[in-house]
Order: sequence, then C-alpha cells, then structure tokens
Amino acid sequence: MPRRSTHHTERTANSKGQGLVEFAIMLPVLLLIFGAALDLGRLFYAHVAIENAAKEGARYGANKPACDGPSDECSDPNNVRWHVETESIGIPDVGITVTCSSGSPADCEADDYYQVTVTSTFTMVTPIASPTRSSLI
Repeated sequence: MPRRSTHHTERTANSKGQGLVEFAIMLPVLLLIFGAALDLGRLFYAHVAIENAAKEGARYGANKPACDGPSDECSDPNNVRWHVETESIGIPDVGITVTCSSGSPADCEADDYYQVTVTSTFTMVTPIASPTRSSLI
C-alpha cells in the first residue's frame, strides 16, 4: 500500500506568535509609508492649486492692471485678489502679492511685467518626516 504523505505544519513552542511579532515590527513602517504618500499627494495638490491661482490672477491682472485689489471701481469679482482667492479655495494661509515692473499695479503700461506671487504654509501630517512647516511659492 502506498504511503500517503501529509503536509502538516506543526508549530513548535518557539514559533507561536511569530506572525504577530512580525506585524508589530512592520506596522510603524507601513504607517510611515502611508503617511508619506498622503503628504506627498496633499503637497502636489497644494502646489498645483497655488500655481493655477497665480496664473489666473496674472491673466486677469494683465487685462486690468489697475484692479489688483478691491476698490470702488474694481469690486469683487472684478479684481485680481478675488480671482486668486477663488482659485485657491481649500489652501490655508494664502498670501497674495501683486507687483508691476514700473511700480504700482495701477501704473502698469503695455510693456511692463505684471507679477502675482501666491504663498501658502504647508503642514505635514506625518510628524516624523517634518515637524516644521514649509512654505510653498
């Protein structure tokens, strides 16, 4: 009669709980990788949103340079600040600076450079990666 082989895995006293220990060792590493991926995604989203906000503000300001902020002639939504703030909804601590190469944005002429700078402070969720804040420009 042929011998029937059985593959039983017998646990010894030394191997009980090995899977739990391996999981406990790997859990912090997995959480760190997940947190870093989350922070990277948030950082990329914030970078794209801030870049789009600056472009939208510069586009509007190039057409109407005297309307850099709210005034009697340029109330919302007819000013650069409104366009930048609308494009950057959801991004905290947005700072907006509008300049013109000839001085004040109201003095911009046809060949001048119109610049809109948008800044924000980004705080990472992963505390080990960076306990400090970084600034996006």
